[in-house]
Amino acid sequence: MRFNPSRTTCGALLVLTAMFTTACEGVWQARSDGPTTSQTRREYEWVPNAALARQDTSPILNGRYVFVPGADRLLVISQITSWADRPPKGKEEEYKDRPLPQKDRQMERVWITIPFDAQVGQELKLEDIEDKFLAGYDRGDIERGMFIEADRLRGFVRVMEIRPTEVVVNLEMLVECKGPTWSVHDVLTVPIRPDGLRAGRATTDRVTKLGHTSVSIAPPAAVSSPSPSPTPVPAAVAPKADAAAAPVAPVAVDPNEDPRLIGKWEGLTNNYNIKYQFGADGRFYSATTPRTGEKKIAIVAGGRYELRGDTIILRIDTYTSSGRDLRSLLQNNTMVLRHTYDGDALTLSGDLEQGHGPIKARLEKGHYDDLKALSP
Repeated sequence: MRFNPSRTTCGALLVLTAMFTTACEGVWQARSDGPTTSQTRREYEWVPNAALARQDTSPILNGRYVFVPGADRLLVISQITSWADRPPKGKEEEYKDRPLPQKDRQMERVWITIPFDAQVGQELKLEDIEDKFLAGYDRGDIERGMFIEADRLRGFVRVMEIRPTEVVVNLEMLVECKGPTWSVHDVLTVPIRPDGLRAGRATTDRVTKLGHTSVSIAPPAAVSSPSPSPTPVPAAVAPKADAAAAPVAPVAVDPNEDPRLIGKWEGLTNNYNIKYQFGADGRFYSATTPRTGEKKIAIVAGGRYELRGDTIILRIDTYTSSGRDLRSLLQNNTMVLRHTYDGDALTLSGDLEQGHGPIKARLEKGHYDDLKALSP
């Protein structure tokens, strides 16, 4: 994790901020007064004609991220935690069959700048974007406000298609922050929201555009640098403007698009022996076995795969070990892998170890029993 002067950590400044506020206190506290009702969800939004900026939050020193008019685009990922209030003391039985409604309490936001000159299909490394002060992370209690904290992003983002009201994005992201590490590994359709939803527009003139000098806030109409024209889509399939982010609908697999992929492959990652079997029928099977330890029991996944250029999208519908269904342990039922060839070898890159972030593995043609027999 690196130190970024424009992303001051809450922990490093507690001594200074304690005299002004307790905004950093009481955030992310575990509840111990009964069964939890905590739920977490993610929301995605694309803000066009925008630039990432830091808004001053004095006397709290951290600041928070906002957007101002600009020529770039912002992809904003919000992880929101909600829970219900506890019933009044002594009335627990009365509310037993009618729990109080969930309420959004806490939020983490990741802000990623997509430069105005980035091309559709171009892979952007998140570490590079962050090192240029064009990405950031803030979090807090929703009612108290968001405050910048230190983070480290790993992975890549790639815009696959720009439509009139949404953008198709391939996001492979690992978020290392003060709280629990979390990740996103998916192809998503993200609604375009010019005014932002969870992403907030700057509300004061105490704003510093990241990587630039201080800027004054102009009305949106003053922006003269439009984002690239959207790729037209037929009216029959045009999405609704308020569509929520969701995985892209499956498409038919044409094995002739990449016949070299069909067959059995095996190789090694840092921690596992891995096998991938791709069929001409559009189905795949994989087996992951620990390289060390006494019990080297394979976890077998199966499902359908889609080919989109050098991208393989795996839709997992079975995930077992020794006959036990382990689908509840999956962080995502979709994996997005990149594939390239070096002679007869296949190189896969992506979240090959489920939750450990993007890694790369070289696979050779395999000679083993059909993995389909190990999958229900």
